Amino acid sequence: MQERLPSGVNEQFLTHENLDHYIINTHAFHNVHLLRSALPRELVKPIPFAVDRRKHHNSQAQLLREAQTVKRATTAAKAADKRQATNDTQRLGEPTAKAHASKKRKANDSVHDTVSVDIQSSFGALGTQIDVGLE
Repeated sequence: MQERLPSGVNEQFLTHENLDHYIINTHAFHNVHLLRSALPRELVKPIPFAVDRRKHHNSQAQLLREAQTVKRATTAAKAADKRQATNDTQRLGEPTAKAHASKKRKANDSVHDTVSVDIQSSFGALGTQIDVGLE
């Protein structure tokens, strides 16, 4: 019926029947020990990841060692290239950014190493300046 008039269009619906099959996520429960005590062992027994755990562990460890060796070699090559580039620029007389920064820092430090203190004598008219070095 459409707008209270018969339209002649039939709609098909699915009706679900209740089944006695349930899915229980045993990893999601807080008190899983109670659930495991209520269910039979064959439903909650752990499934091993690998048949021979030690063999699987050793093979994975070997793969990781090989990958780590490659990473170390790559890192060493990058460090050697960087050292070579730094040595080349120093031989050519070009200051590196680090050397430039250290010179700039030394210049700034020398400005702040001495402090002028104006001390007036007890006579008031004469003034004496004393430079105090800070370290």
